[in-house]
Amino acid sequence: QSKYFIASVSAEGLNLNEKMNETITYKDQPITGTNRVIRTYPFVLDEMGGDVYCINVVLQGIEDSGKQVTLSAVAKPSVPINMTIKNAQEWNAVMEKYGDSFGNFVLTGDIDAKTLPAGTELIDDVRINSLSSMGGQTFAIKNITHRADSRSNALISNCLSRIENVNFENISWKVPGKDQDGRLSSYENIGLVGLNQGTIENVSFSNIEIDGGKGTRTGCIAYNTGNLTDIKLKDIKVSSEGSYTGGLTGYTQLEVNRITAEGDLKASQSGQDSTEYESTYEITGRLYVGGIIGSGRVCDSVRVSGIRVMGDDFGTGETVSQIGGMVGNGNVPQAGDSPTENEEKYSSIVNSVIETKDTIAKAEYIGGAAGNGSVYHVKAENLVVRSQKGTKVGGLNGQAYSYKSSLTTSDNGEYEIKQSEITGEEFVGGVSGRGYTSSVTVSRTRIQALKAYAGGITGVNYSSNSSDLADSVWVKAPQGAG
Repeated sequence: QSKYFIASVSAEGLNLNEKMNETITYKDQPITGTNRVIRTYPFVLDEMGGDVYCINVVLQGIEDSGKQVTLSAVAKPSVPINMTIKNAQEWNAVMEKYGDSFGNFVLTGDIDAKTLPAGTELIDDVRINSLSSMGGQTFAIKNITHRADSRSNALISNCLSRIENVNFENISWKVPGKDQDGRLSSYENIGLVGLNQGTIENVSFSNIEIDGGKGTRTGCIAYNTGNLTDIKLKDIKVSSEGSYTGGLTGYTQLEVNRITAEGDLKASQSGQDSTEYESTYEITGRLYVGGIIGSGRVCDSVRVSGIRVMGDDFGTGETVSQIGGMVGNGNVPQAGDSPTENEEKYSSIVNSVIETKDTIAKAEYIGGAAGNGSVYHVKAENLVVRSQKGTKVGGLNGQAYSYKSSLTTSDNGEYEIKQSEITGEEFVGGVSGRGYTSSVTVSRTRIQALKAYAGGITGVNYSSNSSDLADSVWVKAPQGAG
């Protein structure tokens, strides 16, 4: 029977023997297939990231050195291996070694990019298993200006398990409009977190600006296949000429819960027929554009205030489609299992503008809460929803079903918008441009179709409405007003 000794041991490409300055070959401990040899590498707990490793062991023949056997296995320590990072300098030192290792990183202080030497940037495009703050505290990653000529799309390109108790502050993130050869470039998953496959909770994003160029899926968390909950957004600006653009996430596969989105809305100028607005929270895109989500579902105590969502074709002449205050394409579903629970977990959007640029050629599915999607238990106050070239424009959704939701004008003296107004070219409704409703209320709202078909509840039905109330509404259209 052949006898072997352990020639080398490596984990995730790191030669453990070399790290230990190992010189003993253990030829005096031959392996024949039934005996065991145990080796311990204690330094791994301090110096390697990740909590799952690919281990490779090379066995070499004792009698015949030409014989080699390589064994591979996946190892998972019983206790997660965490690496602590206290400042921006340590972030760069750790990420230079382990930024591609899917490690577990714990912040013990703020990661402030301004403290780095001139000409040095915070290392980005890292892949992590988890990121959190030490001992229940909350530390920040902040003051980052991402170069437009960089090839990376995200600060954290991939999160496998968890990000929690971390704030992202004062970050400008842009991708180049053209590649190195001068051709127009297109990117995917552009944001501070490119892809989330785990859970992100108790996290805030404030004073963030993201320009996705012509990229697909753009937002603070560009693409989500995991869980997003208890997240605060304040003063967010996201723009993309591609599809799927949102303040929080461009595209999510799973429902997003308990999100707060807040901006400072101001009237920039007033004309004879309309008032122009600007906000510290603005989301701009052409296809699937939402104040929180470009495409997906958002529910359970969502609060939106003082934001502006803009549909723009960026001079292409293509149709602008599915623009919403909360979600562009997708639903605001029921939040609980019982009527009482649903009502307690209602969502709201107030003092906000959802509109399309006047210079566009055509637009469709523009809504106060959802562009194209059903809404349940949504309370809306003091909204401006308008699209001069838009068809299927609604105070709550452009198209689909609405249940136990409302739109009104409140006399709240803190709101910049003094009158709820819904305006479109055709098929314009106080609740839905095209849809059907149950137990909805519209009051103190102005509704206008510039071409045809405006209604206090819907612009046009595709099923029957029931138990609805329109009170103190103003409806106007050259044809089909009711």
